[in-house]
Amino acid sequence: MKTLQLGSILADALRERAARDPSRLAFRFLVDGEDEEALVTYGELDRRARQVAACLAERGAKGERALLVHQPGLAYIEGLFGCLYAGAVAVPAYPPRVGQQTEGLGLVAADAQARFALTTPGLQARLLEEKDPRLAALTWITPEVASQYDAASYKPHKPDPGALAVLQYTSGSTRAPRGVMLSQENLATNAALVTEVAAITSEDRALAWLPPYHDMGLIGFIIVPVLAGVTTTLLSPTAFLQRPMRWLRAVGRYRSTITGGPDFAFRLCAQRATPAQIETLDLSSLRIAFTGAERIRPDTLERFAAAFTPAGFRREAFMPSYGLAEATLAVAAGAPGQGALVRTFGARQLAASGAPLAGTEVRIVEPQTRLVQPAGTAGEIWVRSPSIPQGYWNQPELTAHTFKAELGDSSAGAYLRTGDLGFLQEGQLFVEGRLKDLLIFRGVNHYPEDLEATSGKAHPRLRTGVAFSVEANGEEQLVFVHEVDKPRDDLPAREIASALRKAVAEEHDLPVQEVVLVPPGALPKTSSGKLQRGLAREKYLAKAFEVVGSSQRSATGDAAPDLVRATASLFASVLGVTEVGP
Repeated sequence: MKTLQLGSILADALRERAARDPSRLAFRFLVDGEDEEALVTYGELDRRARQVAACLAERGAKGERALLVHQPGLAYIEGLFGCLYAGAVAVPAYPPRVGQQTEGLGLVAADAQARFALTTPGLQARLLEEKDPRLAALTWITPEVASQYDAASYKPHKPDPGALAVLQYTSGSTRAPRGVMLSQENLATNAALVTEVAAITSEDRALAWLPPYHDMGLIGFIIVPVLAGVTTTLLSPTAFLQRPMRWLRAVGRYRSTITGGPDFAFRLCAQRATPAQIETLDLSSLRIAFTGAERIRPDTLERFAAAFTPAGFRREAFMPSYGLAEATLAVAAGAPGQGALVRTFGARQLAASGAPLAGTEVRIVEPQTRLVQPAGTAGEIWVRSPSIPQGYWNQPELTAHTFKAELGDSSAGAYLRTGDLGFLQEGQLFVEGRLKDLLIFRGVNHYPEDLEATSGKAHPRLRTGVAFSVEANGEEQLVFVHEVDKPRDDLPAREIASALRKAVAEEHDLPVQEVVLVPPGALPKTSSGKLQRGLAREKYLAKAFEVVGSSQRSATGDAAPDLVRATASLFASVLGVTEVGP
């Protein structure tokens, strides 16, 4: 990998591109997901970022946290680079959906100790209507305000390599936000590694619908393209989820060479595509189709390839990857043009997530003894590289546990504990699942404590409950096992389950596959009273609980509305999405 000036690359990359080729198209945003385009060249993006930076600088924003509260679009990208130019710490944040309270955004604002928020006038007005004091205390900046500043007179801030650049909140936790501290060096290094492993050049054309609020969308399809000088086409997650074929039609229309998404997106397209739609597609330009963010399922890869080979898709374009927010973005990735490596282990097939990136050390560790395991033996995935962030914002104990782990038989230094289970074989990383309770649905994290707090308040008859996932029909499904107050004959199981489903859908936008009601004290706990979710899941699968009531989501009919509702809000602020179309 070529030597990088890590201390200034993020602040300088856009300016250098703008100086070298100002008229080159940087980003195209498909406003309606189809034909309505909003365009910005590298020269225009640099100018608008300077205006945002000048506005922030006048208000003393250097080193301060600034929320990016935008719907997906060009204003978000301009705000991001404006923060980087000004030396402000960008805090990407999901804007609440219409009708959704601002509690989650308020928690992030308070945890980050944010002073500023960048947004649009309409969204600002809607958010402030909630009268949330944590949001009312922010200094709000809109593109209209920033446009009044002189871009030509502003000189971008020159950051220190270790300076905090982005505070990336891990998706999922509504009660205890966790902000990962990404420095200039973390971002620059990981972006350069992704660029190198994928052999990305300015001749590539990227396309994505991923949300820009966290790692894959933010770094993979905004920062990396600017670093490489790529023209990138973006559509919103909402547009994709409303009409999944929009994604693939856009690939052909713009002759995209790079795209990607979580496993569920490839599966959804394979399930939804009709022969008539496939005939209209042209995927022959794709050389890379990243897949990551959740477990890579070999059957998904096979179904997608089989469905879209007639449209020119090549299996070799699949580029499996593994990463997490706590590693900035990528840890391992396949090689371009080699497709996915699939191996059979007993009764299971696993797809490799590729080899560790250059300069990245991956160890497989037995989590209790902290001893390194031999090749082919499963354990917890530990990682060390210059991409590993400083830790969690204002959470020293959690930072020490997660980011400062040490091996039990050496003084090799600190590693990141990923909480993922996997093994190394043939130089490839195979990821098997999770070691800790964190749940991942369609590429986005959910903490079971949050889900259980919501479900416990859904009905007066509910008491302690546990949430966990099981695999069914090729997808992770959410299950609750809940104790009730007293298992009387008049237990309204259907009413209770309906209330729980409604609460979880409204608060977390997830469908609940099954609700199992059990007597008081039935859930397994440790001697100190802590819930044992893993053991509860084992008892559920073994049908070992005494069940006093249950409700399972119907497997008949079209499940698409649930899929969209569950997935859309995980990836974007959804305005009125109710069904999947063609």
